[in-house]
Amino acid sequence: MAYPVIDKNSKSEDWRGVLAERGLPSLEMPWSWCPGSYTHEGGADGSCPYCKQSVGITWRGKGELYAHLNMPIGAGVYLFDVGRTDRAPDAGRCFKFGCSTKVVRRLTDHFSDSKHERCVVLHCLPCPPGWQICMTIECLLSELLKRKGAAGSGKPSGQTFEYFKWNEDLISSVRRFLIPDLVTDIMKTFEHYSRIGNSKEG
Repeated sequence: MAYPVIDKNSKSEDWRGVLAERGLPSLEMPWSWCPGSYTHEGGADGSCPYCKQSVGITWRGKGELYAHLNMPIGAGVYLFDVGRTDRAPDAGRCFKFGCSTKVVRRLTDHFSDSKHERCVVLHCLPCPPGWQICMTIECLLSELLKRKGAAGSGKPSGQTFEYFKWNEDLISSVRRFLIPDLVTDIMKTFEHYSRIGNSKEG
């Protein structure tokens, strides 16, 4: 059974109410949907009075701001609570992680997915533009969860499960894993082996 959500192209429904119910926006959390999303309070330049970002006005106009997080992020890895989902019907409450070169767009797609009960953003880790670092971290995180015995649900994508059964300890572990130092260390490793490879070719 699909969970209620209105289409993102809707002209008549109350997007603010849907965001509050499915996204649990908060300026108190380090990463969250911003409460300014889908409000009619945007400045002429699309600036948000809550988080001060310039996010633009939706095609519906009238000062309505696009869905956005309370902190800016481009490419990166994200972790969120989907609640129950028809994509893993026997798992109960689930969390999901993934990566994207355009995180907010990806999260907006999940937010608008009627097979998800909710889309509460728990954590994000900004990465350099491009897919290499993001994908590396996603694979490392998948391996970490596998070693910790995480119960994957839903249709696997390659060797990575799409959804995991909710577990507070695992969520805490993922948050501790997704820190900026991880990105720095991976980039240093890439640079190190790149230098080795170049010296061998020379």
